[in-house]
Amino acid sequence: MKLVLPIYALTILIAARGFALDAHAQNKSTRSNNAAAGKTLVTVNGTPLTAASVELWMIMHAIPPSQRGALQEQAAQRLVEEELVAQFLRSRKVDVPETEVDKMIRRWEMLVAKEKLDPAEMRMRLGISDSAFRETLSLMPRWEAYLQEIVTRDKLNEFFEAHRQEFDGTRVRVSQILKKLPPDAAEKEVDAANAELAKLKADIESGSITFAEAAMQHSDAPSKSKGGDVGSFTFRGAMAKEITQTAFRLQPGELSEPFRSPFGMHIIVVNDRQPGQLSLEDVRAQVLEELGQNLWSETVARLQEDADIKWTAKPGK
Repeated sequence: MKLVLPIYALTILIAARGFALDAHAQNKSTRSNNAAAGKTLVTVNGTPLTAASVELWMIMHAIPPSQRGALQEQAAQRLVEEELVAQFLRSRKVDVPETEVDKMIRRWEMLVAKEKLDPAEMRMRLGISDSAFRETLSLMPRWEAYLQEIVTRDKLNEFFEAHRQEFDGTRVRVSQILKKLPPDAAEKEVDAANAELAKLKADIESGSITFAEAAMQHSDAPSKSKGGDVGSFTFRGAMAKEITQTAFRLQPGELSEPFRSPFGMHIIVVNDRQPGQLSLEDVRAQVLEELGQNLWSETVARLQEDADIKWTAKPGK
């Protein structure tokens, strides 16, 4: 499974884990004078991660200073996950040829240059050794090597069959009724929209009004003029994931319960379902990617159960 990481992700990996790998190699005086090292924020099974790496995560994601406080904990948690996986792969002695790491370094250098930055200067600013740099960039190739060890043909086929409609091109045609809500809507606004949609659902199911009539009279979406019809889409189309995931659980003619998306509260009905024709071989890359993401999440959850994670300071404090 080949994963192409954006420049900020590669740099975050280097910063977060590079700081940790070099921490014990630097003396106290050097560390105190190295602005990149920063203060230790959390230790993961004895390995320190720094507050500076979290700040760099914010910078590389172009997060405005006014919003960084709200995202610092999320960034720190992500860095902890990556360190846990790195330690796990080392414990299993999962390794890759140096040529694979060389490819990652060249990719990183090209991405940095594409952003009109100097790779050598950035390496210097990160303040980590060559060995730590290579160790950090080996994380994704080693994870891919681990997946190749454990993902058998049978496991891949089993995953595809369990999620077939998500990959085989199945299309559903959906109508919706939307009550718009701002992202920061108060609880009473959410409750009011939920109650209104629940009543509409009951009215539709009782036959006192059709879905199309209810959509034209009550929906806040542009599709109201078409009775709520938003057209057909695949699982990996352009629809919000909350709509897609709900729609693919419904049978034709079945109404959903009210649910929330970034746009507000919805109820939907599936008007039609057209089975897809794509085979596993047609979509092998997508299936591998999805399975790999699931295995990453499962691995992190398992490792966190026994990990010694000690926060020495809250993110941003």
